Amino acid sequence: MAAHFCCFVASSFNVFAEPPSTLYRIDAKSPEGLRQLFQRGGGPLPIVSAHRGGGEMPGYPENCLETFEHTLRHAYAMLEIDLQETADGALVLHHDATLDRTTTGNGPVSDQTLAELKQLFLKDVDGNVTSYRMPTLEETLQWARGKTILIFDKKKVSVERCVQEIQRHQAQSYAMVMAYSIDEIKQCHRLDSDIMMEVMIGNDKRFDQFQQSGVPFDRVVAFVGHQPPTDQALIERLHGERVCCIAGTSRNLDKPLKDLSNQDDPSAKKKTELQSKYQERLDFGVDLIETDLPVEVSTLLGLTDQVPDAKRRFFIPRSEHAPESNHNSHHQLERIQVSDDGTHFVGKDSGAKFRPWGYNFVGEFGQIVEEYWDENWASLEEDFREMKRLGANVVRLHLQVGTYMQSPNEVDHHQLRRLASVLDLADRTGLYLDLTGLGCYHLDQVPDWFAESNERQRWETQANFWEAIAKTCSGHPAVFCYDLINEPVLGPPKDGEHPWLLGELGGQYFVQRISHRGDASSRQDIAAEWVNRMVTAIKKHDSESMITIGVIPWAHVWPNAKPLFYSAPIADQFDFVSVHFYPQTGEVDKAIEALAVYDIGKPLVIEETFPLKCSLDEFDTFIKRSEKITEGWIAHYFGRTIEQHRAGAEPVGPIAAQFLEYWSSAIDTNE
Repeated sequence: MAAHFCCFVASSFNVFAEPPSTLYRIDAKSPEGLRQLFQRGGGPLPIVSAHRGGGEMPGYPENCLETFEHTLRHAYAMLEIDLQETADGALVLHHDATLDRTTTGNGPVSDQTLAELKQLFLKDVDGNVTSYRMPTLEETLQWARGKTILIFDKKKVSVERCVQEIQRHQAQSYAMVMAYSIDEIKQCHRLDSDIMMEVMIGNDKRFDQFQQSGVPFDRVVAFVGHQPPTDQALIERLHGERVCCIAGTSRNLDKPLKDLSNQDDPSAKKKTELQSKYQERLDFGVDLIETDLPVEVSTLLGLTDQVPDAKRRFFIPRSEHAPESNHNSHHQLERIQVSDDGTHFVGKDSGAKFRPWGYNFVGEFGQIVEEYWDENWASLEEDFREMKRLGANVVRLHLQVGTYMQSPNEVDHHQLRRLASVLDLADRTGLYLDLTGLGCYHLDQVPDWFAESNERQRWETQANFWEAIAKTCSGHPAVFCYDLINEPVLGPPKDGEHPWLLGELGGQYFVQRISHRGDASSRQDIAAEWVNRMVTAIKKHDSESMITIGVIPWAHVWPNAKPLFYSAPIADQFDFVSVHFYPQTGEVDKAIEALAVYDIGKPLVIEETFPLKCSLDEFDTFIKRSEKITEGWIAHYFGRTIEQHRAGAEPVGPIAAQFLEYWSSAIDTNE
């Protein structure tokens, strides 16, 4: 490709200031850093160990991601989590072997598949049903990076499986294993010497057994018991090896503290007495308290203000002025925005020019990624890495209504957390996301209540969808843009057509009606009303991210056709123009003329393109000629590598392989 393609990929961005954190975060950054954090010295750590993540607060279930977030909004905490294995081999967070106490289900956890468990809701400490779902270990590891330290209470899960999961997520800097026996301690260390453990050393005999195990003391923290410690010599022996000691209060002090916390006007005397009892543990030499009440204990002892200078680098305080955000504030990417002159894209802080170049990714061919990401997250990670390797800086994801909306007004919190994890994955991989919404691509995944909704009801659901998505994604720099809907049209269906969906290709419906109304005199008013409704919903929670709408360029079909969604004043709602072009054999000139219709003074992105109806040479000509008015190009990736396509993988086998080689070389040879 010609040298002028060299600017298609933005150069590495300048270092930019980290935004304020909404959580009290602990980040050791490396296995060595974790060992240094827990190397005893300089007094007690400002950390509480949250038993089951801190589930004694009404409305916040144990072993629940929302509870973890609540805990970290108020305390520096490491989270002790309980693992159970499902019938199909997944690992989930759940304390009991049975479901009855803490979920809306019943019977053994091990009798249920992950998909079945994901249908259940969690109960809080009072037995009240919440809207929260049971998290998987995989989701928890993805969420916890850069925020906290996890301690696996593995129950019946093997040490080997725990080690495998930590290694798979490269989590040695923030995940520990609770090892109960000397044999388990030795096995864990033999499998991965970088993994730290919490071990039970409650007496001199156990100390001696550990000392003889051959495992270094700097690989462990020592749990000395649930009762008030009385063996000062044991504490001193552990401290002599620079081992941090943990003592539990969940079976004694936590009960009166909970009673006190539930009082509207607790007496200062009782509060002071309890504070003294907790402080006695620390004064005795305990370095960390394990508690069911992490927020209350941290607040009572003022721990967030007691970070030792020698270890301050591991702690990121919560800012009182931090913006509300759902995301870890330690990001790799810089937010992208439209340049001040409105002609192109730039990094918000660096000002560096950015030209989107990437792939539409619906999912592995024939599937939608949201339909399998719970069971096969590793596949999504691999696809992101492959698209990055193939030169992408933007990936267009297609979000389905049925994934996130359980009813017109009820969202699926589990799937929204999964979307947040995708944003973090994109950030780590160096990819921005074009989040295209309101998809109904697979008919069998469209909820009956939505399919049967009238226009007013659909618009309400669609606005609620965008509120939920924007609230989840607000503040995350991996969001390149929100695309309101893929290829919208107006007008009544023809006989035999689906009332709302059309454009079927390979069993998926990519075109959607937003209204059955739409005569020539009202089309613009209807489109403007719908767009305003969706944009308002997004900006209620996210006023920074760019908004667009991906349209069929009807001028490519009818030369005299005028843009509807990019006509004034509707176009004023959008930050840039998105059009979908598939040039045809012998009609490159026609395609370029149609493209020019959408040159309205805003950055123009060809959001879908592929040599579906022309040769690769003609397609190359179209891309080169489009550069005069186009700021970005997004082609297609089907979840298969070049090698797999070359071997015949669908769709279009070797043709897709040839295209991917061409598309990636347009970047690789010109950077």
